[in-house]
Amino acid sequence: PFCQGPSSRVNPIWPGISTIRAGNDNLRRRYLYRFHRFEEDNSGKMKKALWATLFAVTLLTALPIYAQNPNYDSGPVWRVVYYHVKPGQGEAFWKDFRENLKPSYESLKKEGLINEYKVWTNVTTDGPNDWDAALALLFPNWAALDQADARASTIIAKHYGSRDAMIEAGKKRNELREVVASKLAHEVMPK
Repeated sequence: PFCQGPSSRVNPIWPGISTIRAGNDNLRRRYLYRFHRFEEDNSGKMKKALWATLFAVTLLTALPIYAQNPNYDSGPVWRVVYYHVKPGQGEAFWKDFRENLKPSYESLKKEGLINEYKVWTNVTTDGPNDWDAALALLFPNWAALDQADARASTIIAKHYGSRDAMIEAGKKRNELREVVASKLAHEVMPK
């Protein structure tokens, strides 16, 4: 269908393709429309593929850089909660810890949700509202910390007999102490 004679002309958009004779103008328009549409469809797909590839490469190179540190190796994650025991509630606080919290934490440890738990007392207070006791839970990693809420509540509810009893005990616990601070700490091992 392409003409080699004097009535053919050079296509200004694609110089390597000669245009079709003037008598076949509709055919020429259809051909150029299909070719142009094919080019647009592919360029959109190529741009998306290019951006997706660049994004994936960026993520893959950033993760090892974030995970590695020349000064230390990453370790487990600690959740430390600092409590101010309300006046006159010291005995009740420790009784609740022995009867409810300690068995609950032992169950979490047995199930593998936490590696360890620790409790500290503050021997040098900075003021009347400073923390009196701190409770720390050691999680194996960040993922374990993220998943702990859902699994832990089911395990702890078994200790109390029901979810409602667990919630009620938590409300009573708030009458004994107040939270001063809750911190996350990432344990590291220096190289």
